[in-house]
Amino acid sequence: MGASTNRLRASRNAPDPFDGIAEICYENRQALESVGGDPKARQASRELLEDEKRFVDLSSSPIWTGIEREIISG
Repeated sequence: MGASTNRLRASRNAPDPFDGIAEICYENRQALESVGGDPKARQASRELLEDEKRFVDLSSSPIWTGIEREIISG
């Protein structure tokens, strides 16, 4: 990481950098909320979590949901 990035982080009291990000996309909120009702989806979620435990520090990894919105159409 460059010196200018370190200075910027320090000026904002930003947390340590991260080395990756994972993204899981759903067609809509209802699809996300319905995952718990689908046995295959629950199994896939369990397998994903077990895999993440091999290389992700889960206790130090934030998780959030968001909604993608188009700002500038192309």
